[in-house]
Amino acid sequence: MAQPGRRKRNTGFFSELMRSHLIAAPNWRELMALHSYRCALGLLAVALTFGAYDREWVRFEDLHITRALGLGYLGAAVVLLLYALNDRLSRQGQLLLGVILDIAVMSTAMLFTRGLEGMLPLLLLVSLAGAANFLPMRLAMGMAAFAVIGMQAAMISHGLGDGITKAGADAAVFGVATFVVAAIASLLGERVREAEALAARRRMELLDMDRLNDLVVHRMRTGVLVLDEAGRIQRMNESAWRQLGGPRRGELPIDEVSPLLAQGWHRWREGGQQPGAPTSLAEGTVPSLPRFIRLFAENNDLTVVFLEDIVLLNQHAEALTLDTLGRLSASIAHELRNPLGAIRQAGQLLGEAPDLPDRHRKLIGIIDKHSQRLEHIVRGVLDLAKRERARPDVININSWLATQIEEFRLTRLPEGDLLDLQLPTATSEILFDPVHLDQVVGNLLGNAINYGRPAVGPLEITVSLSVSANEPPRLLIADNGSGIPADKIELAFKPFYTTGKGGTGLGLYLCRQLCEANSATLDYDSQPGRGAGFVVRFHRPVIFGN
Repeated sequence: MAQPGRRKRNTGFFSELMRSHLIAAPNWRELMALHSYRCALGLLAVALTFGAYDREWVRFEDLHITRALGLGYLGAAVVLLLYALNDRLSRQGQLLLGVILDIAVMSTAMLFTRGLEGMLPLLLLVSLAGAANFLPMRLAMGMAAFAVIGMQAAMISHGLGDGITKAGADAAVFGVATFVVAAIASLLGERVREAEALAARRRMELLDMDRLNDLVVHRMRTGVLVLDEAGRIQRMNESAWRQLGGPRRGELPIDEVSPLLAQGWHRWREGGQQPGAPTSLAEGTVPSLPRFIRLFAENNDLTVVFLEDIVLLNQHAEALTLDTLGRLSASIAHELRNPLGAIRQAGQLLGEAPDLPDRHRKLIGIIDKHSQRLEHIVRGVLDLAKRERARPDVININSWLATQIEEFRLTRLPEGDLLDLQLPTATSEILFDPVHLDQVVGNLLGNAINYGRPAVGPLEITVSLSVSANEPPRLLIADNGSGIPADKIELAFKPFYTTGKGGTGLGLYLCRQLCEANSATLDYDSQPGRGAGFVVRFHRPVIFGN
């Protein structure tokens, strides 16, 4: 027994349809078209019932009922239209109420009208087809059956006076046509909605892909820009914007942005000639190498320009060189180092002979000297190719420098040369691989001995450590030689570049790589009156005392 005051909820077929969303929601234009059609039929019905009652081609059984029916239909159509405009009822509900209204009114109108037996079913078919386009097949067939029952009842009622055979035939034809129209409209509507859903998914996928392409192109380090046939910039990524000197955004003519790039583009369009050498496209920018490609092969409307950064190309070339060097290092160690050891050992054994002439001892000295030089070259290549990953450790840089510099004075500093160590009163710790730090300091001191000698006077090497509370420790190793020319500073840190006859050109490059592996930096620093100076800036100091 239901509780008092509580109304039982409607769980009929209509409510289930609305909750399960089996009825597709028409869009605004489609819904307005159905409501407008219904209002037009209502106006036509009112006009016929009030103005055509004396016509021979149409007769009304009861004029008052037909007029009331026309006014009621027009009023109901206007109410549904207002509901749609104010969004007071769901679109599916408006669709169902509208088609039920049409079937009920058209069937009733046929009972009281003579002469429109063929017109009213056709008008109903239009309304039924418009509604069935959004209904599932079962509900569309149900609405068609409802329409057939109502119309056939009216047709058979007319046929009792005009001939039951003709009325039955008309009813049969209308019934078949109604079911066929409803089925076709329902199937077509379902196919159209599936196609629209598929198109919407494809559109979203294409939009996502377009956004992804824009993101990838925007993040590319290679400059990319698109020129139209008139030479205006249509699209440009961030890298191209920087290489062109940061021009303002928009469809700018390439002649205004970069005359050099415009000249290359015109030459390519006229004769297909690509630029052969990199050039700076704007003042203060790095050199770039432009490459022009037609976006579509069948026309000449759009051109894609790739601006290759020479710095990146050099880095790639350097990486390929080092990779090749690493692959060859194992072969060098096996094929060259072992015979080299045998040559040195044979020379030492010959030098131990008691009755060896001085001429032969001089030749043995030459063998030993060049064997050592060759071994130094092989060791440098192997150190570069087999460099292990850094294992940072906490190092007291003050005490470490004091120990290493004293050992260097005793073992490697030539007689007559000076080595001055300047340590601050405050001591600090650094994070650095001890083996790597020994290589870096040893190579920088060795470079000072080999390449930093002044033209007159002894060599003076200064090792200075600076420590402050707000900055990382700074280690300076400088000599009193002639220094490095300004145009050769960057080349000095490139592999295999050397100005000495016996050097490998790997020392400074290896030192910088080892510093970067330990989160430190190595730069060239020179002041007036001083020779070459190299500064190592360590990472994250920990100052712990004075």
